[in-house]
Amino acid sequence: MAKLVITHHKVVAPEGERTTLFRTGEFVVVAGDEPGVPNLAPAARTANVALRGGTLRIVGGPRVGHQVAVDGAVHPVGGVRGDRAAILRRPRGCFVARVAGRAPKVNGETIGEGWHPLRDRDVIDVADEKYEFRVAAR
Repeated sequence: MAKLVITHHKVVAPEGERTTLFRTGEFVVVAGDEPGVPNLAPAARTANVALRGGTLRIVGGPRVGHQVAVDGAVHPVGGVRGDRAAILRRPRGCFVARVAGRAPKVNGETIGEGWHPLRDRDVIDVADEKYEFRVAAR
């Protein structure tokens, strides 16, 4: 179980990672973001949410054979420069999204804009590496 602080604009995971949701013309600053800036969302609520993780096994590229746990709210994949993506852990499962460069491929198909849901054994191709995603056992 992860304890999340939720406003209708931001999700903050216990390890300090944040997801900020924007609407046109709006931005909410939560206390602690910047010194001297008032908290514009004092009515934030908390909720316990089970975030299912997984494992990325590198199946192609220079680090073949390595495994990495997907246990944070956001997990970066791809190169330091160029093509990059992120694995996002959410209550409904894990998703992949393009961060920079070319969009990643999932099972050989280029994903569109936004979040693409991941299923057990999906193969994600980003930059010069391929990752096999495995859903964590409950």
